[in-house]
Amino acid sequence: MFSKIINLKKNSDTFEGKVKFVTYLANITLLLMHLIYLGYYLYNMFIPLVLIDLASILLYLYYSINGIKNSIKFGIQTYILILTHTILATILLGWKPGFYQWLYALVCAFFLPSFSNINSKPVKRPIYMGLFYVLIFYILATLVNGGYVKTIYHISNVENRVLFSINSFLTFMTIMAFTFFYTTREKMSIDILKYKADFDLLTGLRNRNAMNQIIDNRIDNGEKSFPLAILDIDLFKSINDTYGHNVGDIVLRDLASLLKTMEYKDIISSRWGGEEFLILGPTSMSKKEFVDILNSFRELVEKYKFKNNNDNINLTVSIGVSKYTANSLIKKAINDADMNLYKAKNNGRNKVVH
Repeated sequence: MFSKIINLKKNSDTFEGKVKFVTYLANITLLLMHLIYLGYYLYNMFIPLVLIDLASILLYLYYSINGIKNSIKFGIQTYILILTHTILATILLGWKPGFYQWLYALVCAFFLPSFSNINSKPVKRPIYMGLFYVLIFYILATLVNGGYVKTIYHISNVENRVLFSINSFLTFMTIMAFTFFYTTREKMSIDILKYKADFDLLTGLRNRNAMNQIIDNRIDNGEKSFPLAILDIDLFKSINDTYGHNVGDIVLRDLASLLKTMEYKDIISSRWGGEEFLILGPTSMSKKEFVDILNSFRELVEKYKFKNNNDNINLTVSIGVSKYTANSLIKKAINDADMNLYKAKNNGRNKVVH
């Protein structure tokens, strides 16, 4: 049991992993809670509650030993047991112990979408089921709290207060858990959409739109100058024609990985289009230092062996460099870098021109 908790915790980096971990942890919590209830019910010989509690314990014990492979099935079984326990305990022990509060959690479970452990998509809940729990609440409130149904088992005021506190705590912790997972999933959805909007899915580098936003932010924040460059893979079309577009994609991904190695110098790269990449240096970096770094990078690419099964692919890159200054437009700086790139291409390729 504890080894399962540890293993699930280790694999809880993804949202799906978190769901499995917390679901299993919730199962253990419910098991322990019902064991405590069972001791109390047996001590007072509340036989109907002992029976429903034993059914709950057997279910949670089964999942504790075997794990929860289907969270939807587990959820349905849990809802049925909680509802049955809530109704019985409220009718038999009265309104004061606060068992009715579990209906709050059940309503929350249906009005906040839960998630499938298969594809993390929201599982739609029928609204009438949520309304059913609301109806159960008002029926119990009318019958039990209104005095139409007489309490069968009478317990002391101290027991009422203790049970009310336990039920309140567990109910609101459950609601907090549902709310947390809903908001976490929503945040993850927003993050995924933002990533898709800002990053090139093939290379993992920023896309043109994101790089333009970075440039605009720099200028808006008052940066007076910074170096930039446009890099192009030499004869990339021949790679696609010779090895196929799948290999071309592999080359683009590998080159992107090499470009990311310059990030420790605050040099960021983006896929500008096709086999072209826009590279942006920090404001503190001189144009000369930027050119020296790019020359070293060009040499690295020239020596690097791009893999194609058991074959190695050699390629080179051409780079055009310019510098943005506050006295000119960013469009001009990019055009200058583009012109220098073409000079590098026309002068034999595998060069950095500035």
